[in-house]
Amino acid sequence: MAVSTFHESTLAFFTETTAGQPPGYTVSLPYGTAAGWATADTAGTAERIRHHEADPSFLIKGQIVDDTMSDRIFGKNAPLEGLSNVSGGALVLGVTGSEAVTTATNQVAETELMELLHHALGGQLLGYSTTVDVTVVSDVSYDVVAATGMEVGMLVAIEDATATGKLYPQRMLTLATKSATFSKAPNFTVAAADIVNAVCTTYVDTDNLDPDGGSYSTLSLYYQKGDHSWVAVGCKLQLDSISFARNEQPKFNFTVFAANSFAPDANSYTPVWTGTVQGTAGRAMGLDTVLRISADGVTTYACIDMDSANITVGVPVVPLETVTECNVAMPGIKGYVTEPADTIIEAQVFLTTGFEDAFQAKTAYNVSIECQADAGNSWCFMFPNCYFEPPTYAQNQASNMHALKFIAHEDTLTTTDLTRSKILIGQY
Repeated sequence: MAVSTFHESTLAFFTETTAGQPPGYTVSLPYGTAAGWATADTAGTAERIRHHEADPSFLIKGQIVDDTMSDRIFGKNAPLEGLSNVSGGALVLGVTGSEAVTTATNQVAETELMELLHHALGGQLLGYSTTVDVTVVSDVSYDVVAATGMEVGMLVAIEDATATGKLYPQRMLTLATKSATFSKAPNFTVAAADIVNAVCTTYVDTDNLDPDGGSYSTLSLYYQKGDHSWVAVGCKLQLDSISFARNEQPKFNFTVFAANSFAPDANSYTPVWTGTVQGTAGRAMGLDTVLRISADGVTTYACIDMDSANITVGVPVVPLETVTECNVAMPGIKGYVTEPADTIIEAQVFLTTGFEDAFQAKTAYNVSIECQADAGNSWCFMFPNCYFEPPTYAQNQASNMHALKFIAHEDTLTTTDLTRSKILIGQY
């Protein structure tokens, strides 16, 4: 019996052209081929990606009990082949920025992590870098040299060109030719020639979370632990949460839904990879990290100390289960949609009576967790329209604390999916 270590871990993904069909797919080879993955790797359509956890244990071939009556008391029939629609398999990826500096007039390049977030939430806008023009009304109202690719609701990242190189995210509220207004002031005075860095803004677009949506997608996933490999096809990723542990890289936590799975057997294979593993190490939580909570319409800069945080994303995956097989590669399932669920932001902060006052006043808040680092290493999670749940008392570090819980609502800025999105993920 061969022994293979689990300490060597490879995870690769492929955005399927036809749902349920991995690289090298044929009807007789529904799990694809090593050559198919290798070709897709060379073409850049299949990518290996850095990961903290990729658990294939949920990929179990389906079988059912044959409950036909027996002429023996202890007689049992052999099991029957069943559907292999499965879900589970913790998938954990690190939170990173854009992984590169996007210079003026250029569009931020989509990374593999951005592609997976787009797949999970449905909407994404890749912005262009520019600079502040000579007209500066205030820190939240100024002209840009070029408004290429700019849309109301998107994120930009303003950088003080004469200072530390830290980036501060701003959400665009209005745009008239090259004159724009924004939601939040940075921690410096905006001036002409300051850099307006391109941001990848990922948002919720429910149309694209439906099989008939224009940007709807399914994935093939390839797992390898040592010498053993698993393939999952017709997959949808559910972004469950974002966790922020002190002095660790923040993490995206996914659940995987698969229409079909193939465990290690005589048909397993190992591609010959020629590309590089994608992704960067990111930054530790606490370095350049800021929590910003401000009432709707308040633009001034404020940083609030917190000792823990967690985001429940609230964009669930719902499999469309069938008793038919219209797509032979996805037996028993048509695809995936989403349904209503709460997006929840939880943070523990040092107690102040202002939070209780705001809860009782039913104040609408803008909440943002940001990494204010240099270009390529910065990110943010912004929730434009939130309301408090009742703040609860907590104790930690010999101090009185408030456990804050926000429920994110859709915004009412305009009627587009971008401006209504209850969560915005920025990478820059």
